Amino acid sequence: ANERLIQGASFSEPIILGGRNDYYAFARIGFRTKSFQYQMIHANLADRAYWEYDPDKPDFGRLVSPQRYMAMHRLSIIPSPRFNFSFYEMVVYGLRSPELAYLNPFNPVVTSEHALGDRDNSLFALESVARPAPKIEAHATLLVDDMILTKIGKNSYNVKWAFQTGIGAHIADNILASLAYTRVDPFTYTHRFPYKGSFYNAYQHNQSTLGHPIGPNSDQWKIAAKMWFPKRIRAEASLSYTRRGENYTDAAGKFINVGGDPNNGLQTGEELASGKKQFLAGNRDDGWSALASFSYEPIRNISVRFQAIHETYQRTPNVSFFKTELIFGF
Repeated sequence: ANERLIQGASFSEPIILGGRNDYYAFARIGFRTKSFQYQMIHANLADRAYWEYDPDKPDFGRLVSPQRYMAMHRLSIIPSPRFNFSFYEMVVYGLRSPELAYLNPFNPVVTSEHALGDRDNSLFALESVARPAPKIEAHATLLVDDMILTKIGKNSYNVKWAFQTGIGAHIADNILASLAYTRVDPFTYTHRFPYKGSFYNAYQHNQSTLGHPIGPNSDQWKIAAKMWFPKRIRAEASLSYTRRGENYTDAAGKFINVGGDPNNGLQTGEELASGKKQFLAGNRDDGWSALASFSYEPIRNISVRFQAIHETYQRTPNVSFFKTELIFGF
């Protein structure tokens, strides 16, 4: 298949696969029973291309980009219609052909990464969904990028995580209202191995994070409503408030990476000597975003969507735009 993948329990954008990237090719297999569900995904990721000269012919060259892949396993346990629990494991790797160890749907990612020399970027996530009452659903997801148990709670660079929780309610038969909170720790989704300007093991595709679109060193509150109408018409509206800390250059001209860029895993700054990081450090760029969307599906699996978006932040220039999409869902 070739599409945007969404993985994770969320009424908006999950922190596992948020679905805001460019399209990418992937293969997916799985099985499902009444109480269990298993899924394996292997995807081909892209990155920034660079010009490579031919050393024997200085006037000739070519555009190249590193080979990059993502493998994911998801196991869901469904003891009852009111509750389910899921475990995810993911790895991003590159600079080589697809690994047989990661193509094996039943081979654990973490043990495979260790066996391959710890060259890659592995992550895991825990997720639960509860339906405590009719028409009400709550969800919570914890994604762990790196973890050393002795460093938990000490703001260590060796502990990177993201968390999301939310609740949704059908306030009418055709209206779903939801509220969600998302926090992404500094340096989450990043990786520290660079190659010719590319952090090829970062959790990104075409320089855009695979996870939640707010990126690392950020948090967000979001309220949304989705409405379904006859004739396969759907409308959506949302309002979100986001806080984020961005990397910056200090007065001496030194670049300070506070963990605000998913495409830069180099750890710099005064906190590096102590092995600590600070949430929302750096240049603060807080702001609001409003979205209104309308979609119509005149033919099954073919739809047109209209979106209006306005964003206003402290540092980033205000943005307002209108977007039209033609979507094929085969």
